[in-house]
Amino acid sequence: MRIHRATPALVGVWLMALAGTSFGVGPLQTLKDQMAQITQAQRDLAASSTDANRDQLLVAVKGTFDFDRLARESLGDDWADASPSVRREYLEFFGSVVEQSTLRKLEIFEVGQTEYQAPVHDSSGASITTLTSSGEGDEIAVLYMLHKTPDGWRVYDMVIGTFEEIDPEFDVSTSQNYRDAFHRIVVDEGWESLLRTLRDRHAKNQE
Repeated sequence: MRIHRATPALVGVWLMALAGTSFGVGPLQTLKDQMAQITQAQRDLAASSTDANRDQLLVAVKGTFDFDRLARESLGDDWADASPSVRREYLEFFGSVVEQSTLRKLEIFEVGQTEYQAPVHDSSGASITTLTSSGEGDEIAVLYMLHKTPDGWRVYDMVIGTFEEIDPEFDVSTSQNYRDAFHRIVVDEGWESLLRTLRDRHAKNQE
């Protein structure tokens, strides 16, 4: 079996089955509800490529995904060593870069049927595995990690596999991929290099 690693470039694909923020609703129903919102926003944007429809998709994504939590998870132990000013700038630009990358992928990715397994609860929240088919017939197994926020359930990390399974020996989470890359930059080149990389990507997204 060929394993797909959960690289940042695939974030947009994975978000097609993400869940969002319905207060008081369990993680499974939240997942299904938010997917429906994202899918509808996609269809509206495909029918009419307006700023309003693009904003609608962005709202659905922001209501689905906890970018601040992903940002912290993506630094791991390095988060504790970062100064308050570094943390603020990192959170700002990391969130912007991932949001824009997600929107670009969602504008071109067509999702098909999604099957949901029952949530598995633990001390950190809940995890749900889905099997999603693309418009091209590919099937993607994704493990979503959710936690409860004041606004409801949000996804903060994910693991992607192939076909109908996640292999814990080979498949790693989105935050782990970021963490490995960011740690190397911080150790080899320092915090300013990491922030400069994020600033540059943010600026490119604004062009």
